[in-house]
Amino acid sequence: MLQFNSYRFGVAVSVALNVVSKGLLFFVNLLVVYYFGSNAATDVYFYAYNVVFLISIFFYQLNGAVIIPESMRLRTESGEDNSRRFLTFFLYAYGALVVLISVPFFLKPVESFLVISNFDRSLLEGNRLTLQLAIPLMLTMTINGLLTDILMSYRFFVTPMIVGMINGTMCILTVVILHEYMNLHSILVGLLLAHGLSMLFLVFTMVSRLQWSFLFSKFKVGKRIWLNIGYAQAGNITSVLATYVPLLLLSGFSPGIVTALALAQQLSQFPHTFISIQFSSIAAIKFNDLYARKEFAALGENFIRTSNLLVFVLTPISALIFLFSDQIVAFLFLHGNSNGGSLEWTSLLLKFLGLQLPLLAVNTFVSKLFMASHKIGQSFWYQVSFNVVLIAGIYVSVNLLGPVGYPVSLIGAYLLNLIACRVFVTIYFNFMSLDGMLIHMAKVVFLNTAIYLLLYAALRQLESINLGVVIAGTIIYGLVIIGVNQLLNINATISQLLTWGINRIRRAEVR
Repeated sequence: MLQFNSYRFGVAVSVALNVVSKGLLFFVNLLVVYYFGSNAATDVYFYAYNVVFLISIFFYQLNGAVIIPESMRLRTESGEDNSRRFLTFFLYAYGALVVLISVPFFLKPVESFLVISNFDRSLLEGNRLTLQLAIPLMLTMTINGLLTDILMSYRFFVTPMIVGMINGTMCILTVVILHEYMNLHSILVGLLLAHGLSMLFLVFTMVSRLQWSFLFSKFKVGKRIWLNIGYAQAGNITSVLATYVPLLLLSGFSPGIVTALALAQQLSQFPHTFISIQFSSIAAIKFNDLYARKEFAALGENFIRTSNLLVFVLTPISALIFLFSDQIVAFLFLHGNSNGGSLEWTSLLLKFLGLQLPLLAVNTFVSKLFMASHKIGQSFWYQVSFNVVLIAGIYVSVNLLGPVGYPVSLIGAYLLNLIACRVFVTIYFNFMSLDGMLIHMAKVVFLNTAIYLLLYAALRQLESINLGVVIAGTIIYGLVIIGVNQLLNINATISQLLTWGINRIRRAEVR
Protein backbone atom coordinates (compact mmCIF):
# COMPACT_ATOMS: atom_id res chain seq x y z
CA MET A 1 0.00 0.00 0.00
CA LEU A 2 3.01 2.31 0.32
CA GLN A 3 4.67 1.59 -3.03
CA PHE A 4 3.19 2.37 -6.45
CA ASN A 5 4.31 1.34 -9.91
CA SER A 6 2.21 4.05 -11.54
CA TYR A 7 3.51 7.61 -11.22
CA ARG A 8 0.07 9.11 -11.87
CA PHE A 9 -1.71 6.95 -9.33
CA GLY A 10 1.05 7.59 -6.81
CA VAL A 11 0.78 11.33 -7.31
CA ALA A 12 -3.04 11.20 -7.04
CA VAL A 13 -2.90 9.34 -3.72
CA SER A 14 -0.13 11.61 -2.42
CA VAL A 15 -2.18 14.73 -3.22
CA ALA A 16 -5.10 13.43 -1.15
CA LEU A 17 -2.88 12.48 1.79
CA ASN A 18 -0.99 15.77 1.47
CA VAL A 19 -4.17 17.68 2.25
CA VAL A 20 -4.55 15.69 5.48
CA SER A 21 -0.90 15.93 6.56
CA LYS A 22 -0.61 19.66 5.86
CA GLY A 23 -3.93 20.26 7.61
CA LEU A 24 -2.70 18.48 10.74
CA LEU A 25 0.57 20.43 10.78
CA PHE A 26 -1.31 23.70 10.34
CA PHE A 27 -3.62 22.76 13.22
CA VAL A 28 -0.52 22.53 15.41
CA ASN A 29 0.11 26.24 14.83
CA LEU A 30 -3.52 27.01 15.60
CA LEU A 31 -3.01 25.30 18.96
CA VAL A 32 0.20 27.25 19.60
CA VAL A 33 -1.65 30.57 19.18
CA TYR A 34 -4.73 29.32 21.06
CA TYR A 35 -2.84 28.11 24.13
CA PHE A 36 0.20 30.40 24.21
CA GLY A 37 -0.86 33.52 22.29
CA SER A 38 1.22 35.61 19.92
CA ASN A 39 4.04 37.25 21.87
CA ALA A 40 7.79 37.46 22.41
CA ALA A 41 7.99 33.85 23.67
CA THR A 42 6.23 32.46 20.59
CA ASP A 43 8.52 34.67 18.46
CA VAL A 44 11.53 32.85 19.94
CA TYR A 45 9.87 29.47 19.30
CA PHE A 46 9.01 30.23 15.67
CA TYR A 47 12.44 31.78 15.08
CA ALA A 48 14.32 28.81 16.55
CA TYR A 49 12.14 26.33 14.66
CA ASN A 50 12.62 28.17 11.36
CA VAL A 51 16.40 28.38 11.79
CA VAL A 52 16.54 24.63 12.43
CA PHE A 53 14.18 24.03 9.50
CA LEU A 54 16.31 26.13 7.14
CA ILE A 55 19.45 24.19 8.04
CA SER A 56 17.65 20.91 7.37
CA ILE A 57 16.28 22.34 4.09
CA PHE A 58 19.87 23.12 3.03
CA PHE A 59 20.57 19.37 3.17
CA TYR A 60 17.16 18.44 1.79
CA GLN A 61 17.75 20.48 -1.37
CA LEU A 62 21.02 18.62 -1.89
CA ASN A 63 19.09 15.34 -1.87
CA GLY A 64 17.01 16.29 -4.90
CA ALA A 65 19.81 18.06 -6.76
CA VAL A 66 22.62 15.51 -6.42
CA ILE A 67 22.31 12.65 -3.92
CA ILE A 68 19.12 10.92 -5.11
CA PRO A 69 19.77 11.35 -8.89
CA GLU A 70 23.31 10.00 -8.42
CA SER A 71 22.05 7.04 -6.38
CA MET A 72 19.55 6.19 -9.13
CA ARG A 73 22.31 6.38 -11.74
CA LEU A 74 24.48 4.05 -9.65
CA ARG A 75 21.52 1.70 -9.17
CA THR A 76 21.19 1.40 -12.95
CA GLU A 77 24.87 1.35 -13.93
CA SER A 78 26.71 -0.20 -10.95
CA GLY A 79 24.07 -2.23 -9.17
CA GLU A 80 21.82 -1.97 -6.13
CA ASP A 81 24.56 -2.64 -3.57
CA ASN A 82 26.76 0.21 -4.79
CA SER A 83 23.84 2.62 -4.77
CA ARG A 84 22.90 1.69 -1.20
CA ARG A 85 26.46 2.04 0.06
CA PHE A 86 26.56 5.52 -1.50
CA LEU A 87 23.32 6.56 0.22
CA THR A 88 24.33 5.06 3.59
CA PHE A 89 27.64 6.92 3.40
CA PHE A 90 25.82 10.24 3.00
CA LEU A 91 23.34 9.31 5.72
CA TYR A 92 26.20 9.08 8.21
CA ALA A 93 27.96 12.11 6.67
CA TYR A 94 24.81 14.20 7.14
CA GLY A 95 24.50 13.02 10.74
CA ALA A 96 28.11 13.83 11.59
CA LEU A 97 28.00 17.27 10.00
CA VAL A 98 24.69 18.23 11.64
CA VAL A 99 25.96 17.09 15.05
CA LEU A 100 29.02 19.33 14.61
CA ILE A 101 26.75 22.27 13.76
CA SER A 102 24.38 21.48 16.64
CA VAL A 103 26.92 21.24 19.48
CA PRO A 104 27.73 24.98 19.86
CA PHE A 105 24.03 25.86 19.48
CA PHE A 106 23.07 23.40 22.22
CA LEU A 107 25.88 24.27 24.64
CA LYS A 108 25.65 28.06 24.13
CA PRO A 109 22.09 28.65 22.87
CA VAL A 110 21.74 32.25 24.05
CA GLU A 111 25.13 33.34 22.68
CA SER A 112 24.49 31.52 19.37
CA PHE A 113 21.09 33.12 18.81
CA LEU A 114 22.39 36.55 19.80
CA VAL A 115 24.68 36.24 16.76
CA ILE A 116 21.99 35.11 14.31
CA SER A 117 19.03 37.19 15.52
CA ASN A 118 18.13 40.66 16.77
CA PHE A 119 16.46 39.46 19.98
CA ASP A 120 17.50 40.93 23.35
CA ARG A 121 19.69 38.80 25.60
CA SER A 122 17.09 38.96 28.39
CA LEU A 123 14.42 37.50 26.08
CA LEU A 124 16.72 34.70 24.93
CA GLU A 125 17.80 33.96 28.50
CA GLY A 126 14.16 33.63 29.52
CA ASN A 127 13.61 31.15 26.69
CA ARG A 128 16.87 29.18 26.95
CA LEU A 129 15.09 25.81 27.24
CA THR A 130 13.02 26.58 24.12
CA LEU A 131 16.25 27.11 22.16
CA GLN A 132 17.87 23.94 23.53
CA LEU A 133 14.82 21.77 22.80
CA ALA A 134 14.72 23.05 19.20
CA ILE A 135 18.35 22.15 18.39
CA PRO A 136 17.96 18.30 18.27
CA LEU A 137 15.27 18.78 15.61
CA MET A 138 18.09 19.80 13.27
CA LEU A 139 19.36 16.21 13.25
CA THR A 140 16.00 14.43 13.12
CA MET A 141 14.65 16.67 10.32
CA THR A 142 17.79 16.24 8.21
CA ILE A 143 18.01 12.45 8.59
CA ASN A 144 14.27 11.94 8.09
CA GLY A 145 14.45 14.11 4.95
CA LEU A 146 17.08 11.86 3.37
CA LEU A 147 15.31 8.64 4.46
CA THR A 148 12.06 9.94 2.96
CA ASP A 149 13.75 10.85 -0.33
CA ILE A 150 15.37 7.42 -0.53
CA LEU A 151 11.98 5.75 -0.17
CA MET A 152 10.49 8.17 -2.72
CA SER A 153 13.16 7.05 -5.22
CA TYR A 154 11.81 3.51 -4.79
CA ARG A 155 8.30 4.80 -5.57
CA PHE A 156 7.06 4.97 -1.99
CA PHE A 157 5.23 8.15 -3.01
CA VAL A 158 3.06 8.53 0.09
CA THR A 159 5.95 8.36 2.58
CA PRO A 160 6.26 12.18 3.11
CA MET A 161 2.52 12.43 3.76
CA ILE A 162 2.55 9.55 6.28
CA VAL A 163 5.48 11.21 8.06
CA GLY A 164 3.57 14.50 8.06
CA MET A 165 0.49 12.81 9.55
CA ILE A 166 2.60 11.12 12.24
CA ASN A 167 4.24 14.44 13.10
CA GLY A 168 0.99 16.37 13.14
CA THR A 169 -0.96 13.83 15.19
CA MET A 170 1.80 13.37 17.78
CA CYS A 171 2.29 17.14 18.18
CA ILE A 172 -1.44 17.78 18.60
CA LEU A 173 -1.76 15.07 21.26
CA THR A 174 1.32 16.26 23.14
CA VAL A 175 0.27 19.92 23.19
CA VAL A 176 -3.31 19.14 24.24
CA ILE A 177 -2.14 16.82 27.06
CA LEU A 178 0.96 18.67 28.31
CA HIS A 179 0.38 22.38 27.62
CA GLU A 180 -0.73 23.09 31.21
CA TYR A 181 2.38 21.44 32.65
CA MET A 182 5.09 22.36 30.12
CA ASN A 183 3.72 25.55 28.51
CA LEU A 184 5.32 26.33 25.14
CA HIS A 185 7.90 23.58 25.65
CA SER A 186 5.15 21.00 25.08
CA ILE A 187 5.15 21.73 21.34
CA LEU A 188 8.90 21.08 21.10
CA VAL A 189 8.63 17.88 23.14
CA GLY A 190 5.84 16.86 20.75
CA LEU A 191 8.02 17.63 17.73
CA LEU A 192 10.93 15.62 19.14
CA LEU A 193 8.68 12.63 19.87
CA ALA A 194 7.02 12.94 16.46
CA HIS A 195 10.27 13.06 14.51
CA GLY A 196 11.67 10.19 16.57
CA LEU A 197 8.59 8.08 15.81
CA SER A 198 8.81 9.07 12.13
CA MET A 199 12.45 7.97 12.02
CA LEU A 200 11.50 4.57 13.46
CA PHE A 201 8.75 4.24 10.82
CA LEU A 202 11.14 5.14 7.98
CA VAL A 203 13.91 2.81 9.17
CA PHE A 204 11.42 -0.04 9.71
CA THR A 205 9.98 0.46 6.22
CA MET A 206 13.43 0.41 4.60
CA VAL A 207 14.54 -2.69 6.54
CA SER A 208 11.29 -4.63 6.07
CA ARG A 209 10.42 -3.62 2.50
CA LEU A 210 13.84 -3.03 0.97
CA GLN A 211 15.99 -5.23 3.24
CA TRP A 212 18.22 -2.20 3.79
CA SER A 213 21.40 -2.52 5.83
CA PHE A 214 22.41 0.58 7.78
CA LEU A 215 25.90 -0.72 8.55
CA PHE A 216 28.48 1.90 7.58
CA SER A 217 30.94 1.00 4.83
CA LYS A 218 33.46 3.36 3.29
CA PHE A 219 32.51 4.68 -0.14
CA LYS A 220 34.84 6.59 -2.43
CA VAL A 221 32.95 9.65 -3.65
CA GLY A 222 34.33 10.84 -6.97
CA LYS A 223 35.50 14.36 -7.73
CA ARG A 224 32.59 14.90 -10.12
CA ILE A 225 30.06 14.30 -7.34
CA TRP A 226 31.84 16.66 -4.92
CA LEU A 227 31.89 19.33 -7.64
CA ASN A 228 28.17 18.83 -8.26
CA ILE A 229 27.51 19.10 -4.52
CA GLY A 230 29.49 22.34 -4.31
CA TYR A 231 27.75 23.69 -7.40
CA ALA A 232 24.27 22.82 -6.12
CA GLN A 233 24.78 24.11 -2.59
CA ALA A 234 26.34 27.37 -3.75
CA GLY A 235 22.99 28.14 -5.35
CA ASN A 236 20.90 26.69 -2.54
CA ILE A 237 22.61 28.78 0.12
CA THR A 238 21.32 31.95 -1.54
CA SER A 239 17.77 30.53 -1.39
CA VAL A 240 18.19 29.73 2.30
CA LEU A 241 19.55 33.23 2.96
CA ALA A 242 16.59 34.77 1.13
CA THR A 243 14.31 33.04 3.66
CA TYR A 244 16.55 33.74 6.67
CA VAL A 245 17.14 37.47 6.10
CA PRO A 246 13.50 38.55 6.71
CA LEU A 247 13.47 36.50 9.93
CA LEU A 248 16.64 38.24 11.06
CA LEU A 249 15.32 41.71 10.22
CA LEU A 250 11.86 41.19 11.71
CA SER A 251 13.24 39.78 14.98
CA GLY A 252 14.29 43.36 15.77
CA PHE A 253 10.70 44.65 15.67
CA SER A 254 7.99 44.55 18.33
CA PRO A 255 6.98 41.28 20.06
CA GLY A 256 4.68 39.07 18.00
CA ILE A 257 5.99 40.09 14.57
CA VAL A 258 7.96 36.88 13.93
CA THR A 259 4.92 34.85 15.00
CA ALA A 260 2.72 36.95 12.70
CA LEU A 261 5.09 36.32 9.78
CA ALA A 262 5.20 32.56 10.42
CA LEU A 263 1.40 32.33 10.50
CA ALA A 264 0.91 34.55 7.43
CA GLN A 265 3.50 32.60 5.44
CA GLN A 266 1.90 29.27 6.24
CA LEU A 267 -1.58 30.53 5.33
CA SER A 268 -0.45 32.13 2.07
CA GLN A 269 1.47 28.99 1.06
CA PHE A 270 -1.56 26.68 1.23
CA PRO A 271 -2.82 27.47 -2.32
CA HIS A 272 0.75 27.22 -3.66
CA THR A 273 1.29 23.87 -1.93
CA PHE A 274 -2.01 22.29 -2.88
CA ILE A 275 -2.35 23.72 -6.40
CA SER A 276 0.96 24.95 -7.88
CA ILE A 277 3.25 22.30 -6.36
CA GLN A 278 0.92 19.41 -7.17
CA PHE A 279 0.31 20.63 -10.73
CA SER A 280 4.03 21.21 -11.27
CA SER A 281 4.90 17.73 -9.95
CA ILE A 282 2.71 16.14 -12.59
CA ALA A 283 3.76 18.65 -15.25
CA ALA A 284 7.46 18.00 -14.55
CA ILE A 285 7.01 14.34 -15.51
CA LYS A 286 5.27 15.41 -18.73
CA PHE A 287 7.95 18.04 -19.49
CA ASN A 288 10.74 15.48 -18.99
CA ASP A 289 9.02 13.00 -21.29
CA LEU A 290 8.30 15.50 -24.09
CA TYR A 291 11.79 17.03 -23.96
CA ALA A 292 13.45 13.61 -24.04
CA ARG A 293 11.38 12.70 -27.13
CA LYS A 294 12.17 16.10 -28.67
CA GLU A 295 8.47 16.94 -29.06
CA PHE A 296 9.17 20.62 -28.52
CA ALA A 297 5.95 21.99 -30.00
CA ALA A 298 3.87 19.82 -27.67
CA LEU A 299 6.09 20.84 -24.74
CA GLY A 300 5.58 24.54 -25.47
CA GLU A 301 1.83 24.10 -25.85
CA ASN A 302 1.60 22.08 -22.63
CA PHE A 303 3.65 24.65 -20.71
CA ILE A 304 1.56 27.64 -21.84
CA ARG A 305 -1.80 25.91 -21.33
CA THR A 306 -0.98 24.70 -17.81
CA SER A 307 0.63 28.00 -16.77
CA ASN A 308 -2.39 29.95 -18.01
CA LEU A 309 -4.73 27.62 -16.10
CA LEU A 310 -2.81 28.16 -12.85
CA VAL A 311 -2.72 31.93 -13.30
CA PHE A 312 -6.47 31.97 -13.95
CA VAL A 313 -7.19 29.90 -10.81
CA LEU A 314 -4.69 31.54 -8.43
CA THR A 315 -5.34 35.20 -9.26
CA PRO A 316 -8.91 35.15 -7.83
CA ILE A 317 -7.57 33.35 -4.74
CA SER A 318 -5.01 36.15 -4.31
CA ALA A 319 -7.76 38.76 -4.64
CA LEU A 320 -10.00 37.00 -2.12
CA ILE A 321 -7.14 36.66 0.37
CA PHE A 322 -6.43 40.39 0.00
CA LEU A 323 -10.12 41.20 0.44
CA PHE A 324 -10.93 38.90 3.36
CA SER A 325 -7.58 38.53 5.18
CA ASP A 326 -8.95 40.16 8.36
CA GLN A 327 -11.85 37.71 8.53
CA ILE A 328 -9.66 34.68 7.69
CA VAL A 329 -7.18 35.50 10.45
CA ALA A 330 -9.90 36.32 12.99
CA PHE A 331 -11.76 33.06 12.26
CA LEU A 332 -8.62 30.91 12.57
CA PHE A 333 -6.64 32.60 15.33
CA LEU A 334 -8.74 35.03 17.36
CA HIS A 335 -9.47 32.55 20.14
CA GLY A 336 -7.97 31.52 23.47
CA ASN A 337 -4.89 33.53 24.42
CA SER A 338 -4.30 35.09 21.00
CA ASN A 339 -3.22 38.72 20.82
CA GLY A 340 -5.45 40.88 18.62
CA GLY A 341 -2.72 43.47 17.97
CA SER A 342 -0.25 40.86 16.76
CA LEU A 343 -2.90 39.23 14.58
CA GLU A 344 -3.43 42.56 12.82
CA TRP A 345 0.13 42.15 11.56
CA THR A 346 -0.70 38.59 10.49
CA SER A 347 -3.62 39.90 8.45
CA LEU A 348 -1.58 42.70 6.85
CA LEU A 349 1.30 40.38 5.92
CA LEU A 350 -1.16 37.79 4.60
CA LYS A 351 -2.77 40.37 2.28
CA PHE A 352 0.48 41.02 0.42
CA LEU A 353 1.96 37.52 0.63
CA GLY A 354 -1.18 36.22 -1.07
CA LEU A 355 -0.62 38.52 -4.07
CA GLN A 356 2.51 36.62 -5.10
CA LEU A 357 0.65 33.33 -5.75
CA PRO A 358 0.22 33.57 -9.58
CA LEU A 359 3.75 34.98 -9.95
CA LEU A 360 5.17 32.15 -7.83
CA ALA A 361 3.33 29.59 -9.97
CA VAL A 362 4.93 30.92 -13.18
CA ASN A 363 8.36 30.85 -11.54
CA THR A 364 7.81 27.24 -10.44
CA PHE A 365 6.84 26.14 -13.94
CA VAL A 366 9.79 27.88 -15.58
CA SER A 367 12.15 26.15 -13.14
CA LYS A 368 10.60 22.77 -14.08
CA LEU A 369 11.22 23.63 -17.72
CA PHE A 370 14.91 24.24 -17.04
CA MET A 371 15.16 21.00 -15.08
CA ALA A 372 13.53 19.01 -17.90
CA SER A 373 16.09 20.40 -20.36
CA HIS A 374 19.01 19.71 -17.93
CA LYS A 375 20.19 23.32 -18.12
CA ILE A 376 21.72 23.11 -14.64
CA GLY A 377 24.42 25.75 -15.15
CA GLN A 378 22.02 28.37 -16.48
CA SER A 379 19.54 27.56 -13.70
CA PHE A 380 22.30 27.93 -11.08
CA TRP A 381 23.35 31.40 -12.19
CA TYR A 382 19.78 32.55 -12.47
CA GLN A 383 18.97 31.21 -8.99
CA VAL A 384 21.94 33.04 -7.49
CA SER A 385 21.17 36.30 -9.32
CA PHE A 386 17.48 36.21 -8.39
CA ASN A 387 18.16 35.57 -4.71
CA VAL A 388 20.84 38.26 -4.48
CA VAL A 389 18.39 40.80 -5.92
CA LEU A 390 15.67 39.52 -3.59
CA ILE A 391 17.86 39.76 -0.46
CA ALA A 392 18.88 43.31 -1.36
CA GLY A 393 15.23 44.22 -1.98
CA ILE A 394 14.14 42.72 1.35
CA TYR A 395 16.84 44.63 3.25
CA VAL A 396 15.92 47.99 1.67
CA SER A 397 12.13 47.47 1.82
CA VAL A 398 12.01 46.31 5.46
CA ASN A 399 14.16 49.25 6.55
CA LEU A 400 11.94 51.68 4.64
CA LEU A 401 8.47 50.19 5.14
CA GLY A 402 8.81 47.98 8.22
CA PRO A 403 7.53 44.37 8.28
CA VAL A 404 5.23 44.89 5.29
CA GLY A 405 8.34 45.65 3.22
CA TYR A 406 9.08 41.91 3.11
CA PRO A 407 6.03 40.82 1.06
CA VAL A 408 6.28 44.01 -1.03
CA SER A 409 9.86 43.12 -1.97
CA LEU A 410 8.76 39.56 -2.86
CA ILE A 411 6.09 40.88 -5.23
CA GLY A 412 8.59 43.28 -6.83
CA ALA A 413 11.18 40.51 -7.26
CA TYR A 414 8.70 38.13 -8.89
CA LEU A 415 7.42 40.87 -11.23
CA LEU A 416 11.01 41.45 -12.38
CA ASN A 417 11.29 37.68 -12.66
CA LEU A 418 8.49 37.66 -15.25
CA ILE A 419 10.60 39.87 -17.52
CA ALA A 420 13.69 37.74 -16.90
CA CYS A 421 11.74 34.54 -17.61
CA ARG A 422 10.57 35.91 -20.95
CA VAL A 423 14.19 36.72 -21.92
CA PHE A 424 15.59 33.34 -20.83
CA VAL A 425 12.80 31.33 -22.45
CA THR A 426 13.36 33.23 -25.71
CA ILE A 427 17.10 32.45 -25.57
CA TYR A 428 17.06 28.81 -24.40
CA PHE A 429 13.68 27.58 -25.68
CA ASN A 430 13.21 29.19 -29.09
CA PHE A 431 10.39 26.75 -29.90
CA MET A 432 8.04 28.71 -27.62
CA SER A 433 7.21 32.25 -26.54
CA LEU A 434 5.84 33.63 -23.27
CA ASP A 435 4.20 36.64 -24.93
CA GLY A 436 0.83 34.91 -25.15
CA MET A 437 1.04 33.87 -21.50
CA LEU A 438 1.91 37.41 -20.39
CA ILE A 439 -1.02 38.85 -22.40
CA HIS A 440 -3.31 36.24 -20.83
CA MET A 441 -2.00 37.19 -17.37
CA ALA A 442 -2.67 40.88 -18.04
CA LYS A 443 -6.28 40.09 -19.05
CA VAL A 444 -6.81 37.94 -15.95
CA VAL A 445 -5.38 40.63 -13.64
CA PHE A 446 -7.56 43.33 -15.28
CA LEU A 447 -10.69 41.16 -14.95
CA ASN A 448 -9.98 40.30 -11.30
CA THR A 449 -9.22 43.92 -10.44
CA ALA A 450 -12.58 45.00 -11.83
CA ILE A 451 -14.47 42.27 -9.94
CA TYR A 452 -12.52 43.01 -6.75
CA LEU A 453 -13.37 46.73 -6.87
CA LEU A 454 -17.07 46.05 -7.44
CA LEU A 455 -17.22 43.54 -4.59
CA TYR A 456 -15.21 45.83 -2.31
CA ALA A 457 -17.62 48.70 -3.00
CA ALA A 458 -20.58 46.44 -2.19
CA LEU A 459 -18.98 45.24 1.07
CA ARG A 460 -18.35 48.84 2.14
CA GLN A 461 -22.11 49.24 2.43
CA LEU A 462 -22.30 46.58 5.16
CA GLU A 463 -21.86 47.35 8.85
CA SER A 464 -19.80 44.22 9.46
CA ILE A 465 -18.41 41.28 7.50
CA ASN A 466 -19.03 37.90 9.14
CA LEU A 467 -18.26 34.38 7.97
CA GLY A 468 -21.52 34.15 6.03
CA VAL A 469 -20.65 37.29 4.08
CA VAL A 470 -17.19 35.89 3.31
CA ILE A 471 -18.67 32.65 1.96
CA ALA A 472 -21.32 34.48 -0.06
CA GLY A 473 -18.76 36.96 -1.42
CA THR A 474 -16.43 34.13 -2.46
CA ILE A 475 -19.25 32.29 -4.26
CA ILE A 476 -20.36 35.47 -6.06
CA TYR A 477 -16.77 36.27 -7.05
CA GLY A 478 -16.31 32.76 -8.44
CA LEU A 479 -19.58 32.78 -10.39
CA VAL A 480 -18.86 36.20 -11.90
CA ILE A 481 -15.36 35.31 -13.06
CA ILE A 482 -16.51 32.00 -14.54
CA GLY A 483 -19.45 33.70 -16.25
CA VAL A 484 -17.30 36.47 -17.75
CA ASN A 485 -14.77 33.87 -18.90
CA GLN A 486 -17.51 31.92 -20.69
CA LEU A 487 -18.55 35.11 -22.50
CA LEU A 488 -15.07 36.37 -23.39
CA ASN A 489 -13.19 33.02 -23.51
CA ILE A 490 -10.17 34.47 -21.71
CA ASN A 491 -9.05 31.01 -20.61
CA ALA A 492 -10.05 28.35 -23.12
CA THR A 493 -9.21 25.44 -20.79
CA ILE A 494 -11.63 26.66 -18.10
CA SER A 495 -14.35 27.22 -20.73
CA GLN A 496 -13.86 23.72 -22.14
CA LEU A 497 -13.92 22.12 -18.69
CA LEU A 498 -17.12 23.95 -17.76
CA THR A 499 -18.80 23.05 -21.08
CA TRP A 500 -17.74 19.42 -20.64
CA GLY A 501 -19.16 19.36 -17.10
CA ILE A 502 -22.48 20.89 -18.15
CA ASN A 503 -22.82 18.39 -21.02
CA ARG A 504 -22.13 15.49 -18.66
CA ILE A 505 -24.85 16.71 -16.28
CA ARG A 506 -27.34 17.11 -19.14
CA ARG A 507 -26.63 13.60 -20.44
CA ALA A 508 -27.06 12.21 -16.93
CA GLU A 509 -30.46 13.97 -16.59
CA VAL A 510 -31.64 12.55 -19.92
CA ARG A 511 -30.77 9.02 -18.79
